[in-house]
Amino acid sequence: MWLQAFGERAKSLVVKAKTPCVLWLAAPTPLELGFCLHHTYGVPYLPGSGLKGLARAAMRRSILGVPQVELASESTHELAGLTAKRKDEPKEQPDPETPIKELFGEGGDKGWAGKVDFLDGIPLEAGCLEQEVMSPHHPDYYQGKPPIPHDCEDPIPLPFLRIKPGARFEIALVARGNLGNEDAKSALRDAEKYLLQGLADMGLGAKTSSGYGLFEIEPTDEPASSTARGQARAEAATTGPVLGPATKRTIEGAVIDSFDSKADRLVFKAPDGSSYEVSIRFCRKKFGINPGGLNHWRRERTPFRLEVEGDRVIGVYRH
Repeated sequence: MWLQAFGERAKSLVVKAKTPCVLWLAAPTPLELGFCLHHTYGVPYLPGSGLKGLARAAMRRSILGVPQVELASESTHELAGLTAKRKDEPKEQPDPETPIKELFGEGGDKGWAGKVDFLDGIPLEAGCLEQEVMSPHHPDYYQGKPPIPHDCEDPIPLPFLRIKPGARFEIALVARGNLGNEDAKSALRDAEKYLLQGLADMGLGAKTSSGYGLFEIEPTDEPASSTARGQARAEAATTGPVLGPATKRTIEGAVIDSFDSKADRLVFKAPDGSSYEVSIRFCRKKFGINPGGLNHWRRERTPFRLEVEGDRVIGVYRH
């Protein structure tokens, strides 16, 4: 309920683990390996600081590309500022990281927090953990004792906890108070976009090189925006108690207004100008709407028939 008090300055999204996820293995704990548990509630969670860092890394990769490792040369030394600049070069180049710093802020004594607060991801169901074991086969070699690993060392099984595939977490994003409403909405869209990119492509936590830590947006037949849900609840509260089930209605001639595949968001505009938001994956899974045709249908203003119940889109059909 508190989230809807922010109106369009906040939104929530639900993500589901595609692969196992482990966090804070090096945390101090009575066990051999640690895990990320909330210090007050004792539940596993996705730290907001880690989510923000992952989104920042995804945006940096999107703008600057994947960092390339190459041998030092004169050109790389020049790029690093280790040699004098040529006279014909401009003294100052635009900083390609400016949009990254504007959205996510910058550290240091003179740094700032950025435009969006990333709150911790909280599990939606109990029982989201499972036990895992890893067994280093050359513990002495890893500690630098023998010069060469061999098969006479004793593997030591190390049990630890991990978030199991299919576990769902809700994450809230809140625009900071010094932004106007339009800037806040734009910042939230960008933050969500790059967070989902990072969760889907880069992974959160440890062992990401082994495929751990990947998440996907959870398809839902409810409005993806927490603002839309909050407004619907507020409207229901002002119209008095609900005496029966939500009214079902059919909307003919709706067209695609916009869509965002990364954020799993599809927005239809009805002939009367009202907008309806639904999950792209929900449309594909339930009604066979091919995401590959969305851009063509939006450009051609292809009419759709929507089945709506209350504030939820429950059916999407192409004429």
